[in-house]
Parts: sequence; C-alpha cells; structure tokens
Amino acid sequence: MAFGKGDSIFFKKAYGLANLETGKKFTKNRMFEIASASKQFTCFAMMLLEEEGKTDWNDEVRKYISELPYCKDTIRLLHCAQH
Repeated sequence: MAFGKGDSIFFKKAYGLANLETGKKFTKNRMFEIASASKQFTCFAMMLLEEEGKTDWNDEVRKYISELPYCKDTIRLLHCAQH
C-alpha cells in the first residue's frame, strides 16, 4: 500500500502473507497482476460518485482524464462502465 501526491510518496507499507503455506510476507515492492479483477471495484466507486452528485454517467471521460487523446466519438463514463 502506498500513498502520495505527484511523484512524492509519503507512506509505503506491506501487509499480509504472500504465501500462506510458507508464511512468506509481502514486501513493499511486490507487484500484483490484478488484470480484470479491478473493473468491478472501479465501476462501484463510479456509482458512489454518481450517487453523491460528483459525477454524471453522461460526462465525457476527458473531463476527468484530460491527458487522453482526442477521439472522433465522445467517450462517456457510462461507456467505460459498460465495457
């Protein structure tokens, strides 16, 4: 787990076991291959933000991620959630 702002990390710590059988602990530099497992959590977070009125499903994605290149078709948050 790491928290920071920009390029600056102000908290970095590992918790738990990497291997239950051997008791090997996680390290701070351990990388995880989470693949598609994070999609549900991201979409749920988007639902909470929408419910609080902080976002709208019809908002253009570039409103929140301005670095994305221009696309001929408008990509909305709803499109990302349905992907």
